[in-house]
Amino acid sequence: MNKKEDLEIDIDGCIFKSPILHLHEEIRRSPYQVAPEHIDQLREIGILDLNFIDINEFRLSVDTKLKAITTTIPTLEYIWSATYLYYTYYHEYIAFVSRKEGKYFDTSKNQKCRTAFDLEKWAKDNIKERRSWPTSYPSPVVRPVKLSINVEQSKDASEQRMLILNVNEAFLYAIRWMFHHEIAHISLNHTNLALENSITEEKDADKRATLMILEGKKYQQVSDSTFGIAIALLCLQANETDCFQGLTFNTHPRTFERLYDCLSYGSNLGENDKIYLFCIHIIRMQLQYYYKKDVSLCKEETLESMFCDCLLQFKNIVSMSHNDMR
Repeated sequence: MNKKEDLEIDIDGCIFKSPILHLHEEIRRSPYQVAPEHIDQLREIGILDLNFIDINEFRLSVDTKLKAITTTIPTLEYIWSATYLYYTYYHEYIAFVSRKEGKYFDTSKNQKCRTAFDLEKWAKDNIKERRSWPTSYPSPVVRPVKLSINVEQSKDASEQRMLILNVNEAFLYAIRWMFHHEIAHISLNHTNLALENSITEEKDADKRATLMILEGKKYQQVSDSTFGIAIALLCLQANETDCFQGLTFNTHPRTFERLYDCLSYGSNLGENDKIYLFCIHIIRMQLQYYYKKDVSLCKEETLESMFCDCLLQFKNIVSMSHNDMR
């Protein structure tokens, strides 16, 4: 594997070194990748500042008075790494099932999954202790991979390039929804203070962001955007685990509730839409990875019903785990 070069860019007066900055311009443009009728709504808000800071913190927040969104480099790195994990795990699992090689998918025997889990763990640890992106791990480079004369190596390099490009796209869809959630706080005239109605405001911002992204889109665009929304919330769900920096539940609804609600807003999903299958597999993976637990689902049900059942069991397992820690 060729050695990856860190990208050094001066942003908001600071020097950052991270391959995530290869996507810097795409990240900055992402809030404006919406239906034309919504562009005017964004313009009505006025000038938006997007600030990247390099501190050890998982953070994506808004100052509604200054109309400024702030995130950290480790946050972006984690979201990309988690997206890589979810995308890789899901597609490797589907491939395993299609090959009918057995009943249980052992990720320890799958090199792509092992690498993806290692990358996500590095990104998680990186939030607490800042380190350079390991050159041996996949990263969000945008340069085409130089293909080898060797046919097999050329095939592997081409597949890896397509994987990175697909993860980049999914990451940008996820970031777009996260930014629009923060923008919604501005357009809904929310304050910076954590008030008694904070949870209601968070739910309202979720709905506004989801509709802003999904409305006026063609089917494939809606499908891609819906996957981005799911990935964003699944990343936040990982952030709620007891082994990671947690969100305060006094100001935000639990993420499994937000995931259910956002998939219900204006997307007109069929009862067997593949987004439900994706969420089921990633939620089960999170349970096994963080809590060493699994759920029991009835395969005779629709994917939507299985998804709802999966969320309910996830809620119960997580609640019991948190109670045991008290």
